[in-house]
Amino acid sequence: MTPFIIALLSLVLKHESMTVKKVLCLLVGFSGVVLALGLDGGGDMIGYLAGFASITFFAVNTILMQQVSRGDAAECIQFYNALLFATVGAVVVLAQQAFAPVDWVLALILAAGVINIAGSVFYNVAIQNTGSINVAQLHYTQIIFGAVFGYFLWGEIPTWGLVLGTALIIGSGLVVAVQARREVLWKPQEIYVEDSD
Repeated sequence: MTPFIIALLSLVLKHESMTVKKVLCLLVGFSGVVLALGLDGGGDMIGYLAGFASITFFAVNTILMQQVSRGDAAECIQFYNALLFATVGAVVVLAQQAFAPVDWVLALILAAGVINIAGSVFYNVAIQNTGSINVAQLHYTQIIFGAVFGYFLWGEIPTWGLVLGTALIIGSGLVVAVQARREVLWKPQEIYVEDSD
């Protein structure tokens, strides 16, 4: 649901354009997610509420980061973001008197952190250079990469629902990307003429 919330916030707070084609692509992409994951309605209410809170905070973060990062490099923005995460995380770890693992688990945690920071830098570059609705549509592709890694790391065999859902996700993402590209190409360019005094 993250793309829906980002699209809604972008429409209301930033007045980004929302075409019928983009709405249909969001719906098709979400249908692809439902097919890919094979959602059966199971789970408990606390999980659903936590999931909804997570995507809402992520969507608000996306809108804020796009506004804040207009004049700064993506790496600079991500540095302050990561510094805040590290500070809050350190305070919580100290308050819980948790201790860091000293085996390969620590190496995996550190590797995951580095990968997350790299991904966040690219995400910030994306939202600096296009509308957040366009970037939000690509959020669905996490499922595709999760399936690929699941196959190679844990031998999970993709279902036909995952294959069909992946096709819908990729197709709707490509339609949004092509439309965004056309919007850039057809956008009137400002021409500056030097004063010949």
